[in-house]
Amino acid sequence: MGSFLVILNIAFRNLYGNEKLLNAIEQLIGPNISAHPIWNTRPKLPGVIETDVPWHQDSAYFDNDSYSTLVATAWVAFYDTTVENGCLENGHKKGMVINHDCCDNFYLMLFEEKMVKRLGVDPKTDFQMCPMKAGSVIFFSNVIPHRSNPNTTDKIRWGMDLRYQKTGTPWGFYGMKSGIVLRDPDQPDLVPDWDAYDSQDRYIKQKEYEIEKTGDGKVDEFDTTIPGPWMEKWQIVRHSVHVDQFLKDKGKKAQEAN
Repeated sequence: MGSFLVILNIAFRNLYGNEKLLNAIEQLIGPNISAHPIWNTRPKLPGVIETDVPWHQDSAYFDNDSYSTLVATAWVAFYDTTVENGCLENGHKKGMVINHDCCDNFYLMLFEEKMVKRLGVDPKTDFQMCPMKAGSVIFFSNVIPHRSNPNTTDKIRWGMDLRYQKTGTPWGFYGMKSGIVLRDPDQPDLVPDWDAYDSQDRYIKQKEYEIEKTGDGKVDEFDTTIPGPWMEKWQIVRHSVHVDQFLKDKGKKAQEAN
């Protein structure tokens, strides 16, 4: 579960554009680096199932343009992350995208049997827990299956995921938000346009996406559901308040069309 923090304060901006972090990202995607539209802070609360993220690949949440783009995620630990407080678990084999199902709360799901059958994953050898010390970083791509398990401690575990891609490649988020350039060898004095980046509230955009489909014409600021365009991409096999809101909105639009 990502927090609904929209504005990157100066500390988060400095982290996103940190020189050492960009140097590492450059080894993965090259010297022309942009911030991807999606980043999240990750509070993992003890005993709160909404913060238990099932197996998934990040590209499953993005539009189809993302499949042709390498998106490099830097997952930063703000506290020590352990198996007990729900560290990341990765499971990788072929590096290809496979079908997901919708939804566990608002999260997409990738079932282990699909990972075994389609990706050739051996859960005994390919699933890896990734405990991290505070201040350390783990890097993975938009097609690496990963999840985070329950936090069984009595303390909140905090982290942040920052995403990067090669400048000029598709942003891959349904036209709702664009990224910004962070590093360009031809512009050594480049100053990232953080204000432009922050002005694009993707949570509002997601609500507006639903408005466009329903014709309601307004955003309910007290609506805590998180329907999203990714719910249209995959088969719905499990219901939640988030999925039901998406189906309700979709049904309204269909009635209007008729």
